Amino acid sequence: MNKGRSQVRVAVKCGLLKSWYAYHRLGRVSGKSNDVALNGLTDALNGWESMKVISEREAARKSSLVGVKERQGQLQHKLMQLLQSRSNLLLGVSP
Repeated sequence: MNKGRSQVRVAVKCGLLKSWYAYHRLGRVSGKSNDVALNGLTDALNGWESMKVISEREAARKSSLVGVKERQGQLQHKLMQLLQSRSNLLLGVSP
């Protein structure tokens, strides 16, 4: 945090947020919840300056279970398409 200019950079597990605004209502976490190691934020704390800058939406997509499952589903779909096209080639079936 730059106290002279009241600027803060927000680092999450998967990157450094491009920007944040008052409506995001970010605040400091205190007590036992503020355990950097427990929350898996050690790398973000130590190396935030070299992290990739990402949007809030990208951070949410990469960290949410829904986003992870969606990407897994997309990868499985692509894999099935690839396997189907390979088996069609082996069988001599044109696409």
